[in-house]
Amino acid sequence: MQHIQLDTAKIRCELGYTEQATAEESMRRTIAWELEHPPENVLQENNYIIEDKLLAKLRV
Repeated sequence: MQHIQLDTAKIRCELGYTEQATAEESMRRTIAWELEHPPENVLQENNYIIEDKLLAKLRV
């Protein structure tokens, strides 16, 4: 496992970067967008008949 640590000090110092929204607001916006734009072609929850047919087709 590789651990990655990021430091944004350089971009903040050299370019004057600052966040346009708080972390909480960003998360709220992201969740709202995800709810409004669900992925296409995803099996419905608990639709075992379709899942079973797909698994049979894939021979899984």
